[in-house]
Amino acid sequence: MFKKVLIKMKSMNKINKHSLRLFCLMILLLGLNIKLLCQEKNHYIIDNVEYTAMLDGYCAMASLQMNLDYYDFSIDQSLLLNLGWNYGFMYIKSPYYTIAYPDTDPVEEIVFACNLLGFSTTVLTFSSLKEARETLVKNISQDIPVIVQWIPHTILAFGYRDSASSIIYHDPGDYRNQNLNDLYKNDFGKGEEVFMPVSDWEKIPYMWGMRQYQMVIIEPEDKKINIDWKEVWKRNAEKTLGRIKNPYPAIYGIDGIAEMTKDIENSIKQNIPQSVAIIKNCEMCFKLGVGFRRNAAAFISGQAAVFNEKNLSLASKEFLRSANYFRKGINFINWLKINSEQELNGQTLYEFVEILKQIIECEKNGADYLLKASSQN
Repeated sequence: MFKKVLIKMKSMNKINKHSLRLFCLMILLLGLNIKLLCQEKNHYIIDNVEYTAMLDGYCAMASLQMNLDYYDFSIDQSLLLNLGWNYGFMYIKSPYYTIAYPDTDPVEEIVFACNLLGFSTTVLTFSSLKEARETLVKNISQDIPVIVQWIPHTILAFGYRDSASSIIYHDPGDYRNQNLNDLYKNDFGKGEEVFMPVSDWEKIPYMWGMRQYQMVIIEPEDKKINIDWKEVWKRNAEKTLGRIKNPYPAIYGIDGIAEMTKDIENSIKQNIPQSVAIIKNCEMCFKLGVGFRRNAAAFISGQAAVFNEKNLSLASKEFLRSANYFRKGINFINWLKINSEQELNGQTLYEFVEILKQIIECEKNGADYLLKASSQN
């Protein structure tokens, strides 16, 4: 009898040990599932979104290139740039400051380029950060990268972390020649797969919200290239001449350059420090202008050979001349920054005025030749 009870107790002990093992395994699996659920909730990243650095300030087109690459539609950045980005000028002024930029609206250029390439686009704007963040995260969760337009910069968002409070994005700023130890000090140009709390995007210098939290969604369709180059040449000429205007309260094209020239001339006569301030505010514009116009000149030169079009060859030469004057402007601004304003005189500052007048001449000539090429049979 005692032996039978002992055997039964040992059997029950084995059952209890087996049950304990099963129970522990269930707890382990449950914990793993909870962990995976938390990871899915807190962190998500779209696979195969490759990084491309921009060249010479082409953040919008670099972001577009990365977005198109994701949809297996690789296209050279130079082609994207010459659908419109390399042309135009914008001058904003107020009683307190002036801003000059060698192009117009990056979102407009993204939409125009996509239409020519056979992609549909949806431009989204929102009245609040909460609404914009929710839409951004929703698209990313559906494996849709999103182009985000800050005031001075364009990025491609493709992930989130920290319960979607931080967005993972590619910043196309060309950081390759920077000291990597100082990257954290830079506002832009941080490179690939960086992340930032989305609330910081509202702050200076990002200023997301000043454009109504603007985003662009690219929708792949048949992906058939349908570029009417005569249409492109005509539009780029009109941008250069200032006939294409955007909602900004600005003066566009060669009219904008002429207005800036007039403001500097008037300031030289009345208030030299004010004229110096206007010229110094042109620094970023002129740095970008060099690359924009050089790229335009090189691309148009290639097209002149392909289409055997003399007007394109002449337009190329004019935009190259314009690039060289933008370079002279940068050299002048750099010289101005290291000299005391007390040692400056009006005659010296008129050198910059002459550079602006030469740019106007080159831009107008280049636009005229593009118009002629677009009207040829």
